Amino acid sequence: MKSERKHIYEHYGQNLLNTGEGYRCFCSKKRLHDLARHQSILGHQQSYDRTCAEIPKDQSDEWAAEGKPHVIRLKVPGNGYPSFKDETFGVIKARHAISSTGVFDDPIMIKSDGMPTYHFANVVDDHLMKITHVIRGSEWMSSTPKHVLLYNVFRWDVPKFAHVGLLLNKDRAKLSKRDGAVDIRSFRDLGYFPEALTNFAALLGWSHPWKNDVMRLDQLIQYATMKYTKGDTIVAFEKLDFLQKKHAARYAWMLQNNRNPDSNQDLRMLAAQPILNLINSSKDQKYEFYNSNENDTAKMRYITEILLLDAEKYTLPADFLVRNRYLFTAPKPSDLEENMVTLRLRNVPAGVIFEAPEDFADSFDAISSTAGALWTRPELKAVIDLIISQGTMLTTTEFTQNHEWTEGGQLSIRKGWTTLIHRYLRWALLAGDSGLQSVDTMLILGKEETARRLDTAKQVIEKHLREKKKDAAEGTETNVSSA
Repeated sequence: MKSERKHIYEHYGQNLLNTGEGYRCFCSKKRLHDLARHQSILGHQQSYDRTCAEIPKDQSDEWAAEGKPHVIRLKVPGNGYPSFKDETFGVIKARHAISSTGVFDDPIMIKSDGMPTYHFANVVDDHLMKITHVIRGSEWMSSTPKHVLLYNVFRWDVPKFAHVGLLLNKDRAKLSKRDGAVDIRSFRDLGYFPEALTNFAALLGWSHPWKNDVMRLDQLIQYATMKYTKGDTIVAFEKLDFLQKKHAARYAWMLQNNRNPDSNQDLRMLAAQPILNLINSSKDQKYEFYNSNENDTAKMRYITEILLLDAEKYTLPADFLVRNRYLFTAPKPSDLEENMVTLRLRNVPAGVIFEAPEDFADSFDAISSTAGALWTRPELKAVIDLIISQGTMLTTTEFTQNHEWTEGGQLSIRKGWTTLIHRYLRWALLAGDSGLQSVDTMLILGKEETARRLDTAKQVIEKHLREKKKDAAEGTETNVSSA
């Protein structure tokens, strides 16, 4: 608080008086108002006329001791404000302080209540905090010569200055609270990682020579420069989501490779714990399958298992739960019916005819009957590959009865079956939601839950195929009657 530091600013204000670099101004508000009005009528620059600059020091001290209201002004030298080198824009030449009309730009440093103006407090505070680099918005560039003069007057080292463009939204308007969260804490509270936020903020207006924008904190420190773009910066929050995904993937790799990450890089603390907290605080959502885990430790382990596979898509806890909803609760038959799978071979040679039989889902019994001890990635992949091979062989045999066999044709048929089988599994297990690969989903759900979902899906698809066959038959009968 400035009020708590008032005595510090008074001390440096007195220094200006002692060295003659400043003077007290006793002019009343009315006189200053009349002066400004007169200058305005004449079309002159509005500034002070140094009426009080020639008051003898002993007279000034006596009036001040008597409590006569006054301010302390900085006495700007006749050659004006000094030029300075800006790290972004180069050498900036300041305007002259004295005009041909005899008015002087002697800014107020200490107000009549003894409190400092922003410019005075800014320089004093930065000096006392040993600030070596000042990075701020370009709108402050016009004030910098005034600050540099103060540094020179006090014989202090002048910090390096770098003025950067404004942060704008996509409409090229100055970023404001109307654009959503605009402070780092707000983003942190949403669930963005510290490194992702630092990475994102560092790139705003910064020009670097590397092709990759994804940088760890230690890399940002190592690569840091004062090279900034001269223009304003459009803030694309999509970039923050991109960086979040990249850092999440890196944290997942660290866990999988036993790198013992610290708390700022631990996916369990940065993502799994916030997800667990979000679920525990939710009153509207029900996560039946997820809640089958005995305690928070088991639930954390389950969430982490998903995160390790989903890291490249991870942004925020709420988004994670939406995208992976069916890993927390099983889809109902109504969910499956509303998102009915299309049993069609796509991108296969012309002439391939495929109509799913009512017992189509029986093929997936091989997955449900897989022994628990064999519920592994290689075994599940092998079972799925067998289902694909059987379908490919059946369709190829039917196709080559009337068409010439080609290696390319058979390859297209196999690709068609591969897509169909995985599309069916994604529907049966996740109601068609995009997400993890089929084998990963089954490993996360486990044998018992996978078998239960496949059985539910089997009942739904068999009912659908029966109704579809019935509708087709009734349509044929109608056509015959009409004929």
